[in-house]
Amino acid sequence: MSDISSDVLSSASLILAALTTIYGLYYSDIRDILDVVPKTGDLKPDNKPNYTKAKTILRSKLIPLLVGSIVLTLVFIPDFIYQLVNCYQIWRDLGVSYDTYNTSNAAYVVVTFFAIMLTGSVLLMFYGFVKKIRALRS
Repeated sequence: MSDISSDVLSSASLILAALTTIYGLYYSDIRDILDVVPKTGDLKPDNKPNYTKAKTILRSKLIPLLVGSIVLTLVFIPDFIYQLVNCYQIWRDLGVSYDTYNTSNAAYVVVTFFAIMLTGSVLLMFYGFVKKIRALRS
């Protein structure tokens, strides 16, 4: 069984914490654009300031956050999958065995799971944001 080193666990946790902090800092600006109701008809020109703001937020906040979360997930997911497969094999062979339990491995799986969830959340936000920009542009 390959154990996750404390250095790998620490780096994964630290990077996830940093990315989550950035997510929290950017969230309100992103949410403000997602909450905008595009104007229609004669009021369409009033969308221009929100469109301009949305493009700035997309380039300066949302895309870097999306890239960072995807990279984090891609870097740590191979060991995550390996640990899940390894855990299943141990469970299949030995049943529930506290002799083979490893806190570092379990923590790594949890940290990587949260990174995957964060990436999913950012992807959904990105999708909604792009739809909103298109609505503001047209």
